[in-house]
Amino acid sequence: MDPFRNGLIPDPFWGANERHLQWIEERDWIYRIEFDLQIPDFENIELVAEGLDTVTEIRLNAGLVARTDNMFTGYRYDIRPGLKLFGNILELEFASPLRIIRERQKTADAEEWNDAIGGSSHLRKEPCSFGWDWGPRFATCGIYLPIGLEAWNHNRIETVKIRQVHAHGGVELQLQPEFATDRPVEYRGWVYFNGALIERFSGSSVRVRSPQLWWPNGHGDQPLYDLRLEVFAENGLTVVDRWEKRIGLRTIELDRHQDAFGESFQFSVNNRPVFAKGANWIPAHSFVTEAGPEMYKNLIDSAAAVGMNMLRVWGGGIYEKNLFYDLCERKGSPSLARFYVRLRTLLWRASIPTVGPSRGLHSKSNALLITQRSCSGAAITNLN
Repeated sequence: MDPFRNGLIPDPFWGANERHLQWIEERDWIYRIEFDLQIPDFENIELVAEGLDTVTEIRLNAGLVARTDNMFTGYRYDIRPGLKLFGNILELEFASPLRIIRERQKTADAEEWNDAIGGSSHLRKEPCSFGWDWGPRFATCGIYLPIGLEAWNHNRIETVKIRQVHAHGGVELQLQPEFATDRPVEYRGWVYFNGALIERFSGSSVRVRSPQLWWPNGHGDQPLYDLRLEVFAENGLTVVDRWEKRIGLRTIELDRHQDAFGESFQFSVNNRPVFAKGANWIPAHSFVTEAGPEMYKNLIDSAAAVGMNMLRVWGGGIYEKNLFYDLCERKGSPSLARFYVRLRTLLWRASIPTVGPSRGLHSKSNALLITQRSCSGAAITNLN
C-alpha cells in the first residue's frame, strides 16, 4: 500500500482498480534510506529484517549484504564492517514476483488451480496474494514487518523453548535458552502472576506451586504467568540481554483411543476432552501491512464472543504474527497452524532459521501445529 499512501495509485478496492493495477506486480521496487550511525561502540551491529516480501537484494553503501527469497522467515545480517559514522545508504530492491516466476517456471510444471496465471508455487510467498476465490489478486512486494539495526555485546538470546511438566500438584517449567554465540553466560529468572513475584530461579527450570491452569473459551479462565530472564556475562555482573514471555499453564493432547465408533479424534486440555468450535482464519486484510492490532483484536474478540474456542490458521496466507497468538491466548482459543508448503520450495528452504513471524510459537500455551499434506491427511504435533 506504499504507492497508495504516497498518492501514486488509486484505491485498489474501488471499482475495477484491481484489474488496472496489475502492472505493479511486473515492476521492481527499491526502498532507500540514508542514516548516520548512532551506536558505534558495540561489538556487533546487525540488520534485522523480520519480514521481506519476497525476492530482495539488500545493499549497504553500494555493497551487497544479501539476497533473500522467502517471505516466511526473518533475516539477520552482520553489517558492522560496512557501516560509516555518517551518510550510510541502505537499499532494498524487490524483484517483480512475475519476472522471477517466469525465470523459474518449466513447461512440465503441473497446473495450479489457485493461481489463474500460474507459477506462484515457485516462490515462498503468501499464496493468496496471487488471488483466491474470496479475495483479489495483488501480488505484493516490500517490507511487511519491522526492520532495523540491533547492536549487542558478548552474547544475546535467540529464543527460549519452554516445556511444561504437570505433576504432583505443580508445574515444572523447563527452559532451554538458545544463544547467538558460544561465549559463556549466566542467567537468572523470575516468575510473576498478576504482577506479583512468585518464584525466583537461576538454573534451567522452575516449579510453579498451586498453579492456576489455562482453559479454552467456555471451559474456564485464561490466567497467564509472566516469565523474565536476564542474561549476564561470565563475571555475573554485566547484563547483556533480557527476555520476557507471557504463558498459560496447561496440557494439550490429541486424544486418539479405541472407542465404540472405532477411534476417537479429539483434543484434551488439562485431561478434559474439549469439543472444538471455531473457524478458518484467513489473512485479516488483503495487504498484510494494513492489519493492525485493533483489527486483530476486534476479529478475535468477536470469535470469542460467539463461543468459538479454536481457530485454524489457513495455509494459503502468512505465518501469523505473534500478536495473533497472544490475543488468542488471552481469549482461550487454541490455534492450529496449517503451513502451506510446496514440495519444491520445502526441499531447499527447510534449513533456514526463523527470525520473523513464527519465532517463539513453541512457548505458546494455545499453539498447536498442523503440517497438512492435503485436505484428507495431516501430521499433528503439539509445539510443546
